[in-house]
Amino acid sequence: MANSLGRLVVPRIQVQRERWPGAHTIKAIPLVQPGQEVLPDQPVLQIEATKALYEPSARALLAPRLISSSPGSPELVLSGLRGRVLAVTPRNGVLIESRAAVVQGCMGAGYQVVGKLVMWDGKAISEELPGSLLIVPGPANLALLHQALQAKAIGLIASSIALPDLEGFLHTDLLQLFVSRDIELASSYFPPLTLLFTEGVGEFPMPESLKGILQSYEGSFALLSGLTSLAHRLLPELVISLPVEETGPDWQPVVPKHALKIGVPVRVMGGEYAGVSGILDHLFSHEQQFPSGIRTRAARVQLESGAHIIVPVVHLERIG
Repeated sequence: MANSLGRLVVPRIQVQRERWPGAHTIKAIPLVQPGQEVLPDQPVLQIEATKALYEPSARALLAPRLISSSPGSPELVLSGLRGRVLAVTPRNGVLIESRAAVVQGCMGAGYQVVGKLVMWDGKAISEELPGSLLIVPGPANLALLHQALQAKAIGLIASSIALPDLEGFLHTDLLQLFVSRDIELASSYFPPLTLLFTEGVGEFPMPESLKGILQSYEGSFALLSGLTSLAHRLLPELVISLPVEETGPDWQPVVPKHALKIGVPVRVMGGEYAGVSGILDHLFSHEQQFPSGIRTRAARVQLESGAHIIVPVVHLERIG
């Protein structure tokens, strides 16, 4: 996998992403042409009104990804990205190139969706948030996922979640899902809420640096995919096109430092050692069990005093 140790955050990078309905049985008509500039909230595909479109499974699959699902209205797919159309793909999708910030998660579930980023205020969700991507700057739980679903949010980004809560929401065995050869078919039965978890299974905080990046883009349109597959080497990701003012003539991409490795300086972001820093001097090849009962990937960090501590990898943030 591209980033086997945890989240990957790249604040500036040029990406190419395809927008398509997400089901091979559904046909789409491109509304844009190669070379055309598009905006994140611009429709780029119209769904053909074929018999397959009105099958219940197709309606459930497509509903959260369209900007109109009412009878008699055209079914449209938004770009989700600011950039240039490179090509119309063989399956009548649209390939778009964009300068963007990218957050790659440890795991997730659900199809590609486009929505506005909304920060969760920590309270029970009492109002509707149609078409939103809800950012939870910490762990999520089963109740919160159901609240987001009831509020008509179409996506949720959080730091972590307990395994029983996630499997209970998806009604599936997570390991079986991640090794499935047909991840799209397996995902078609999920509730219409695409999920991305930056730190994985458990109860881990979201690093302050990542929280700050997400807060700075609140209100922006973004493209979220939750598909996670070991078989196909897929990880969930959030792609946020940069504002025009951040992509001028002097724009340069950031080369990602996506791997924790021996010898790099790190800071502990959670747990009993939160706030301390040191040098990562060992990565365990097997999961370690911690006093809380959690088994997870772990690393040994040498502190300035010369002492060593062992902490979960998801609690570490590279600082150099």
